[in-house]
Amino acid sequence: MAAFVKGLVGIGVAVGLIFASSGVVLGATVVSSGLVHIQVDESKPGGMHLNLPIPAALVQATVANLPAMMPERERERIHQKLGPIAPKLKALLAALDDAPDAVLVSVDSTREQVRIEKVGGSLKIHVHSAEEEVNVSIPLSTVDSVLTVLA
Repeated sequence: MAAFVKGLVGIGVAVGLIFASSGVVLGATVVSSGLVHIQVDESKPGGMHLNLPIPAALVQATVANLPAMMPERERERIHQKLGPIAPKLKALLAALDDAPDAVLVSVDSTREQVRIEKVGGSLKIHVHSAEEEVNVSIPLSTVDSVLTVLA
C-alpha cells in the first residue's frame, strides 16, 4: 500500500475515532445529568404532538447564561420573589432527593387530572384532560440549578 493511501486511512480512522468518542461523551453527559422530557398530545384532529427530550446539561448551561441575557429589571424582580424563599426551596429539593418515590400532588376534577410525583431523581408532572395530555419530567438537580441561577 502506498504511503499516501496509508496516510488517508490513518486520517479516516482518526476522524472516525473522534466522532465515536464524541458520541460516547454526549451519552455519558446525558446519563450523568439526565433528561428534561416534555410530551404534549392534543386530542383534537390535527392537534399538536410534541415529544421533546432535552439533555439536562444543555438546560443547565442555558440557564447559567440567563442573567446575561435578561434585562436587569427582570432579574431583580425574580430575585426579589425567589431570594427570600430560595434557602427553603433548596432544602425542600434536598429532602425530595433523599426521599423515596412518592406522589406529591394528585388532583382529580371533572375537567382534568393532575399528578406531580417524585420518581428517582426527577419530578414528573402529568396533566390529563379531554383536550390534551401533558407529561413533563425534570431532574431535581436541574431544578436546583435553575433556582441557584435565578435566586
